[in-house]
Amino acid sequence: MYKMGYNPISTLSYDDIFDISGDIPDTIAYTHYLKYDKSLDNPARYGEEYITGTLNEPYACAVTAMLNVCANNRFFDVTTVKGRKKAYEDLWLLSGTKLNKGTGEYVTDKNQIGHSVAMFAKQNKGITVNYSSKNNPSLSFFTSAINNGYSSILGVSTSCTNGGHTGIAGHAYSVIGYKNYAPCKSGDSSKIYLRVASGWGNLGDTQYILYNSINVISKYGTVWKYKPKLAP
Repeated sequence: MYKMGYNPISTLSYDDIFDISGDIPDTIAYTHYLKYDKSLDNPARYGEEYITGTLNEPYACAVTAMLNVCANNRFFDVTTVKGRKKAYEDLWLLSGTKLNKGTGEYVTDKNQIGHSVAMFAKQNKGITVNYSSKNNPSLSFFTSAINNGYSSILGVSTSCTNGGHTGIAGHAYSVIGYKNYAPCKSGDSSKIYLRVASGWGNLGDTQYILYNSINVISKYGTVWKYKPKLAP
């Protein structure tokens, strides 16, 4: 997740964060129709249960999102648990993810995300991968990436309440597609939902974010300008 002031993404689990992503409401069928649906090819969707259970590693949402990006691009052996475990551990070290002893949370500096994946690709596959990072990016930052077959990560920060205390926390998602709904009625606006691997659950946990309507303090995005070959 994401804490302003400290610039990290940590593992807090507040309802306010959970509310940012979810299912597309059924009621959209009354006002809009699906114009097109775009997605990365066979994207990875590892989540907290898989990380702490199968991999037996501590969970950090940013590292999990980076693992999904690296799996999407075949920067490591995605066919074995051993390969996934090593990749997660390497990304943890490259990004400098560490325990905040005051809160008991694992935090990752958002500014390390782009560089860490690029370094991982270089070290594991000898591939030079360019990336672009931006504070408060527009929706097109992510939709253009999907159109080009590029992986990306969205980080959000928002005000959260936990145990009677209010603070700033956040979460990191790997963006794996989007759906564009056109209005049935002339004059109404389109609705574009980002499809994200939420990082929660086990495998296949896909949720949606109506990006232009979310109420958060800040957003952060990174796109890696690399289109993978599909073979494992």
